[in-house]
Amino acid sequence: MKLRIVFVIFFIIISQTSIKAQNSSEIQIWENYSMRFFNKKYRFWIRNDIGLRQALVQNPQSEYLINPQLMFNIGSVIEFIPGVQFQYIHDPAYLNSAEIRTWQGVRLHWPNIGRVMFEHYYRFEQRFFFLEGKSDGDLGLRSRYRLDARVPINNKMITENTFYIDLRSELYFPHDKEVVELYADNIRAGFNVGYNQNAKWRYHFTFLIDHTKSNINDSRTKDNYIFSLTLRNMF
Repeated sequence: MKLRIVFVIFFIIISQTSIKAQNSSEIQIWENYSMRFFNKKYRFWIRNDIGLRQALVQNPQSEYLINPQLMFNIGSVIEFIPGVQFQYIHDPAYLNSAEIRTWQGVRLHWPNIGRVMFEHYYRFEQRFFFLEGKSDGDLGLRSRYRLDARVPINNKMITENTFYIDLRSELYFPHDKEVVELYADNIRAGFNVGYNQNAKWRYHFTFLIDHTKSNINDSRTKDNYIFSLTLRNMF
């Protein structure tokens, strides 16, 4: 209980901080609450994430996300993951926008080398963009591939009261060059520090660097520094 209280207090403090990022770089804060439920009858997971994302600049965009998905186990090491994401962006300096994103993903848990657990995740996304005041939208297609290496710290496996570290890298591949969007072509890398308290509660702190565009006509010229806090709850 004390750990959850500290987590929530830190969550509130960091979300209210406002500093100016330098040059073409930007500091972003992501806040996430992840809920998971296992359907025993049909043996699949139901997951829903709720998130808020802001940059630490004056008058930042505010991104609100709802992200439901299913996770089907195929054998012992493969998961099939279809999902949908609803995202609304409030932009004080421009027009508000919305995105509906559907995807089909496959996750492979392999190999395990000693205490190091590797995870490969590929997903194909269909992204529908809507800009305030416009009657039509844009469609963008994108692939993503992520490689994780997870290492338990104080136990041989992730059980109760276990700290762990993830090393993470991710590549984005756009399939449609016509969509005016900065994050279709992206490289991301970083690490995740987690604590598994028990079967019900897990906490994550993640640091990521996004190497992306500062405007649509650039190659990758901008680095976003992302600090993400996640509270995961199992039902």
